[in-house]
Amino acid sequence: MSTSQRTVSAAVATAVILLAGCDSGDGKSGSDDKAQSAQPSPASSAACPPEGGTCRGDLVAGTYHTATFQPAITYTVPAGWANGIDLPRNFLLARPGDPVLDFFGGNAITIMSNVVAASQHCDENGEPGVGRTAGDLARWLDGLPGVTASTPRPATVGGWPGFVLDVQLAKGWTRTCPIAEEPMVPLLQTGDPAQFHPTSTFLPEGGSSRLYLLDAPGGGTVLINIIDIPGGITLQSYLPAATPIVESIYFGA
Repeated sequence: MSTSQRTVSAAVATAVILLAGCDSGDGKSGSDDKAQSAQPSPASSAACPPEGGTCRGDLVAGTYHTATFQPAITYTVPAGWANGIDLPRNFLLARPGDPVLDFFGGNAITIMSNVVAASQHCDENGEPGVGRTAGDLARWLDGLPGVTASTPRPATVGGWPGFVLDVQLAKGWTRTCPIAEEPMVPLLQTGDPAQFHPTSTFLPEGGSSRLYLLDAPGGGTVLINIIDIPGGITLQSYLPAATPIVESIYFGA
């Protein structure tokens, strides 16, 4: 396995750990005349692990679209990035050259569709009584015990409106979930337990995230999560590289 494959596999491991599960289902693939003509195919890309679905692996600088993730997304990356997950409700971008930190892997940009508030009991049923719009979820996260959050502010990505906020674990928080011994708080999840194992994102001790919560035109909320892994690149150092990619996103192939 090449260094690139190991680092992207670690990034996928990060998503599996922080998302706690693996999505399933069918998605449509399409074509994009604007996409980089030299882009590797999802089936043959280097550094695309089996659990990554139709991911592209290592990317040359250019514009790409998702093959399976819904809603379809078009995004632009500079050199040095890789696509490690492309599943119906989960998508991941990371830089293979970034530090990898055992259990938590490395920093990444993850995207989840149709998110709801995650159960604070660490189960798969979602947190009852929380609305499902971007505003509902942003306000809930802002007041969630165990989370220190910036005030949610309006944001737009790809023409879809919503809110953005930065979060980190509150000092002195000690509760955890069965997936780890370290203190953490479940944040958001996607997936219908009646259909397949839901995936959830967690906020661990020493980590932080910038969360974009966007209202999809047909209903549902999309999460774009810029993840700062504990002990890795700080969020403020990572944002200059990750934010232009987020700002390049538009919805549709």
